Order: sequence, then C-alpha cells, then structure tokens
Amino acid sequence: MKTIALKPGFSDARLVVPNPFEGVSPDPVPEGIKAATQARDLQTCRACGFASDRFMEVVPRIVPAVVPEDYVTLCRACWLVENLDVAAMNAAGDPIWAPELDQLEINRTMPLLYVQRVSPQGHGRGAIDRVVEIFKERRTEALTRLGGKEGDSFVEVLSKGSTSARPSEAVLDQWDSGFRFWPLDRWIQRAGQHEFNAYPSMIAHWRRRLATDTPGNYGVAAIAQDWLTRLSRTGDNQA
Repeated sequence: MKTIALKPGFSDARLVVPNPFEGVSPDPVPEGIKAATQARDLQTCRACGFASDRFMEVVPRIVPAVVPEDYVTLCRACWLVENLDVAAMNAAGDPIWAPELDQLEINRTMPLLYVQRVSPQGHGRGAIDRVVEIFKERRTEALTRLGGKEGDSFVEVLSKGSTSARPSEAVLDQWDSGFRFWPLDRWIQRAGQHEFNAYPSMIAHWRRRLATDTPGNYGVAAIAQDWLTRLSRTGDNQA
C-alpha cells in the first residue's frame, strides 16, 4: 500500500473552517466511507505505519472527496502534523528542534513510549524519561527559532504577526528541515465550561492491545535508547 507524504500545515489548508482558534475537528466522514477506508488501510496510518483500531482519523486527500479511494487513514500524530493549529489549541503537541530524528519515526513510536512510561513493568523507562526531558529542552529552542520568547506557548507563537484569529503563516515559512512535531500525551477536550484530557483513555486502550511483556516492547525500549544516543551527541544540536 502506497505511503503518503506529510506536509506541516494548518487546518484550513485542506479542511474549510471559519476560525481554527475557536476549536475544530475534521469534517464528518460518512460512516460507510470511514469503515471502508480503515478496512482497506488495515487500520494503519498511511504515513507513519502506526496501527490502532481506535483513535485514528480518516481524512480526504482530494477535494471533493466522494469515495473511499479519495480518503486515507492517518494516526492522530500524523493528522496533527498537517493541522498544527489544532495541536496547539488542544495542547496535543509542540514543535521541537530535532534534526537527528525523522518525523514519521516520532509519530509511529511516541504512543508506544507513552504506554511503556506509565506501565508498571514498562521497559526502558529511564531512557524514555530522558528523551522526554530532552524534547522539553528542544521545544524551547524550537519556539525561540519560530520567533517566540521565553514562556511563550505554541498558540502564542502561532498568533504572533497575525492580524486576525488565523495562525501566522510565518511559522510554516520558517518550518525547515530541523523542526519536528512532538505529539504530547495530551488531547484536551472541552464540554461547556469544562475540559479534560482524553489521552489517558488512548493509552489505556493501547496498553490492553499491546501487553507490556511482549517482545515488541523491548524493541521500543531499544528505540528510546537509540534516540537518546542520537539526541545526546554533542554538536548535533546546532543549525
């Protein structure tokens, strides 16, 4: 099955919304098309290869989208790369400066790292915790490179230079080969005056699907150690 390429963007680049800073979600996809698309794609993200029977997005790749062939399945992380404003609004991800890593490997692996991080018998938690700490440092560097100042959030950086409620296109203009999107273990949902983090329910589902003592999870721990080695090399952090 052909892999699709991701391009960082905002929600209105592909889906028409009146104001992305008022909260958006993908346009409703008919249930029949959604089911057919996910079945065709084997419930697997067509960009990074992450597989899950829940918490996936079915999105159009052409307009107008009419039949399943016009749609693809994307994981939440890959969908957010193409909808950075939605990621910012929902505290679901941040930019990091990490030229050492590939975006697709980040998207494919972070959910599994989060599962290991909260599992009582999770493998490689020391390396995973250190990777997260480095990502936090790299987030500060990325936001600074995008024109932010100390303490600015991703939403505030997106708003800089914008004369409307739309995100600033300057962020995309500066988003070069060194920037990566870091999908966080948060997905803020709002109901009236209340909000809650929906991500723990995602982790709980993935934990049930991926037993923490399976051989594949030792592979995830090895990936975390590899990332730690690559991110910790002196001199590699420079532009």
